[in-house]
Amino acid sequence: NINTVSSILDAAYASWETPTCSGFQANHLANSSGTPGNSNDGNTVHGFSQNWPFAWGDRNSVLGITLSQWSGSDYLQADVIFNEDAFTWVNAAPTGWTDADLQSVATHEFGHSLGLGHTNASGATMLPTILPGIQSRSLANDDINGVCTLYPSGLSDDDDATGDDDDSTPPTGDDSYEPNDW
Repeated sequence: NINTVSSILDAAYASWETPTCSGFQANHLANSSGTPGNSNDGNTVHGFSQNWPFAWGDRNSVLGITLSQWSGSDYLQADVIFNEDAFTWVNAAPTGWTDADLQSVATHEFGHSLGLGHTNASGATMLPTILPGIQSRSLANDDINGVCTLYPSGLSDDDDATGDDDDSTPPTGDDSYEPNDW
């Protein structure tokens, strides 16, 4: 159901909006029929792939990927694609190896779309592997420090952490999300 998925994705973005030290705000303008990963469409699209390409990583271990697109030094969009080829998406703690909590994975992938890479900080949403249950839905201090550094409160929409508006600092890190054994 598109409304359920939209609500889950909105909740994932809301995790990144919550820290008071950050001015980040997401605006869900509309549902789209755009194709995730299409660098020529000018839209940020979230979607599911039922035919996971080898280029995006092992279909049996990569839950999602964020594909950031640039034009020179201008940041255009970051499409997020969830692996529906090998995983069943749930809105709860996973109960089996092929189950994945959509909100947890979306929160992680949206961190990549904000420009965050992976961390080794214990309990962080931006770990390269998923935390058990639904723990990755909530931000840890390391995640909060990251979003507040990139999007400090009080800056205009065009400003980044350096106060300029050239969008020339690309997101870093491996944009895949791999599960631990549950």
